Formats: sequence, structure tokens, C-alpha cells
Amino acid sequence: MSLENKILFYYKNNKIKNIDNGLSSICHFSSSCSTLGYSKLNLWKNKNYNYLQFILQFLKHFFAIGNQSKFSIIKKPNNFNYSRIILTWADKKNFLSDGSLEDRYFRFNSNKNKNILWLVLYSNKKLPQKIDKNIIIFKIDKTAFNLIYFLKYLFKTIIKNKFNFIKSIHDLSSSSNLALSLVENVKKHIDFRKIKSALTPYEGQPFQQNFFNFLKKNYKSIKTIGYLSHTHPLQYDIFFREGSPRIILTHSPDQKKYIQTKLGWLKNRVKLIPAMRFFKKDKISSISNKIFFPYDFTSIKTILFNFEKFLILSKNKSLPKLIVQLHPAPYNLQKQIKLKYAMDTLILEYKKKFDKRLKKNLSIVVGLSSAVTFALEHKIRIIHIVENNYFEGFDKKIWPNILSKEFCNNVLFYELKKSNKCILFGKKKSTLEKIIQNEK
Repeated sequence: MSLENKILFYYKNNKIKNIDNGLSSICHFSSSCSTLGYSKLNLWKNKNYNYLQFILQFLKHFFAIGNQSKFSIIKKPNNFNYSRIILTWADKKNFLSDGSLEDRYFRFNSNKNKNILWLVLYSNKKLPQKIDKNIIIFKIDKTAFNLIYFLKYLFKTIIKNKFNFIKSIHDLSSSSNLALSLVENVKKHIDFRKIKSALTPYEGQPFQQNFFNFLKKNYKSIKTIGYLSHTHPLQYDIFFREGSPRIILTHSPDQKKYIQTKLGWLKNRVKLIPAMRFFKKDKISSISNKIFFPYDFTSIKTILFNFEKFLILSKNKSLPKLIVQLHPAPYNLQKQIKLKYAMDTLILEYKKKFDKRLKKNLSIVVGLSSAVTFALEHKIRIIHIVENNYFEGFDKKIWPNILSKEFCNNVLFYELKKSNKCILFGKKKSTLEKIIQNEK
């Protein structure tokens, strides 16, 4: 049985048991190693992965609930006149001095349309000095372990699921707690009766599924829309299930085809649009001759081993000068800094492999990242260093226009077969504005 069919069967079986596949973090089958769904996929796919490893990962997510005792709402809008909601992520650097939000997923400033209410998941300790009236911040503060809060959530979950152990397990994670807390907090401050549509940069995360599920159950007239701002190698996180949006938008023709044929989406629910996040006129210099890090990774040791293999097998003076670039919003910043230091050290050790005068458009991408497709569409050669080829490598079955060659084990070389198939680039005029206008 293929992994896609196994997931579909799992969802159907859960539904029979009355398990919410949208709220469950186990059912969020992301390729990101920080998720519980990734651990479940490894149980099915990786022979070297065992139940003990899964249990340990589950316990990590389970006890993390105790570090979530403080959620807060910042800035309550006055005179509610909003017709649309955008649910997004942001940190302090995404806010301008005038209090507006410069959203990195939609390439759109919150000041441009005052009919939009921005609901922002915010994880920085310090708030912006100024926040616009059309912005609500849902602040997530990591706290010291709070035993009382942890036990309250545990018993509440067990009682809600009528002491059903299996059902309870699916809700006992920090991701599920975040999802439930978001709805509980924001529903007190938003008049959903006036809302026509809700949009999010969509990753199939429990908080997104639960938010959309809440709208579907209570406000059926609200059109729910998910925008796929990422082009990851595997798309298991966006399988159609409870809480999936009514419409899903993608800027990738290849991605659209895969979603429709393998992930349970009806054809009329999947729309192809020009990219909101990526423009053709974006500077190539920002992505050329760089080493890009993913949001998260498992082993620094494994990545360094694979990177060193690549350097050893490369000819002297065959590589341009490469700059190591951290992920803009990493899961663990300290881990990224440690990897950067180690990679910079290796680059210095193998300096004979590099030539500053060499004019090559080459980039190295580590792990799970949309940087691969973006760079390829800009005609930049890509070396992809992966920890797990199945979960992180670009397979021709899903991405038929990416030609993949194995440079050595877990080091891949990519070329683009046809342009505008992985990403249909947007223009400077905002695609978001066009979507809003078409809804009227």
C-alpha cells in the first residue's frame, strides 16, 4: 500500500472512531521533523524507526502543554467593520513604525485594505511599539512548566473524550492545545457574522484546521481559503480532512495536479493563481551563491557529514564563494547558529574547493525548503543536502519537471525541465487584491 493510501485509510478509520483528524497533531503529516505527524510517518516508512522513538516524541509534545499556560490577545478592534479575516504568522521585524504589518506570505501591507482584519500568531517576547486598529495579535508566550495548567488540560481532554484513551491521545499535544486556545480566545473579540471570507497561508496545521472547522460549524456562509505559500517536496500535510478550507490556492501547476489526484481534493476546490509570495523580478542576488537552512532539522552531525562528502568530491576551484543563511523564522535559533558555525568552519577547511572569482549561479539547500523550486525557476543550479531522501528530496512522481541526479548519498543535484511549472510567478501588483475584488 502506498503511503498516500495508508494516510487516507488512517483518516477514514479515525473518522469511524469519531477522532478529529484536523485537531490531532498525530494526523498532521508534515515533512517537518518538529511535528508529531512526521514521527508517525517514520513509523510507517522507516524500518529503523521504532515505537519507543515515537513515544518519546509524543511525550515531548505532551509535556510541552505545561509550557503554554499563557496565551493573550493584544489590541481589540473598535467599531467592528471588517468583512475579511487573514490568519497569519509574524514577528516584530514584520511590523513597520506606523503600526502596519508587512506580511511576508502575501507580500501585502495591512494598511492597503482596511476591510481586512489581520489575526496574527505572534511568538516574540517584545511587542511592536505600535499596532494598527485592524490587527489582533494572538501572543504565544513560552512559560515555565505549569503543573496545574497541564493537569487541567489533561483532565479536561479525558472527560471531553469520555475517558476514551485513543481519542484523548490525539488531542494531548502542544499543537492541539494551541489550536483550541486560539479559537477560545479570538471568538470573544471578533464578530464573525460580518465576515465573508477567511484566508491563511495554509500548511494544514491543527490550529488552521480547527479554526476553519469552527467557522464551518458556526458560520457556514464564511468562505474559507487556504493559500499554499510553500512548495515542499511532499504534500502530506495538506491532505483533505476535517477543517480543510473550502478553496485551496496554489501557485504551482505541478502541485495543483498532485493535490487533485492524490490528496483527496475535488478539482473545483483547487485553484491555480500567480504567486503572492514570489515575484519574477525578485533579485537573483538574494538567492544565488547561498546556503539555505530549513525551518528545522534533526541532526547537525548528519548534515555536516553529507556536506563534507560533497566538498570532498567537488573539484578544486569548482565552487563559488558561498554565504550561509539562517532560516528567517527558525524552530530553534541556537541550533541554526551552531550549524552555521560548523559549516563556515568546513568551508574554511576546504577553501581550495572555492574560487571567489568564479561567476556561477549556484545555491545549496539543506533539508525541507521551498527555496529549491524558487531558485530553480530563477535558473540557479541547486545542490540539495538531505537527511532523509524520501521526505525531503524532490521526486519526479510529484514534481515531474524537476530532474534529480544523485551526486552522492543524500546529496542531490537538480535541474529544471520546464519553466513556470513549479512556480507561476506573480507580478508587483498584488494578487491578494485581485482575489478580494473577485469575491465582491
